[in-house]
Amino acid sequence: MLVNDDTIRVTGQVEEILPGPVFRVRLANGFTLFAHLSGRQKSRAGEVTVGIEVPLELSAYDLSRGRIALPPAQPPSPAHD
Repeated sequence: MLVNDDTIRVTGQVEEILPGPVFRVRLANGFTLFAHLSGRQKSRAGEVTVGIEVPLELSAYDLSRGRIALPPAQPPSPAHD
C-alpha cells in the first residue's frame, strides 16, 4: 500500500460504531473524528469494536476524517495433529 507524504499516522480509541461502516474515534488529545475502513478491509469490520485502539491515517487537508489502517490479517496457523 502506498502512503502519501501528506498522510498523518495516529492511534485512537473507537467510541461508537455507526452505519456504513463508519466509526467515531477519539484521539489521545481528546479530538473526535469519523473514520472508515478501506475497501478491502470492510470485510474485517467485525474486528473493530468499541473501546479498542486502532491505527489511523489522516489527510493533512481534512483532519476531521480518517481511515482505519488495520494490520494485515494473519493467516490461520496449520493444525497440529
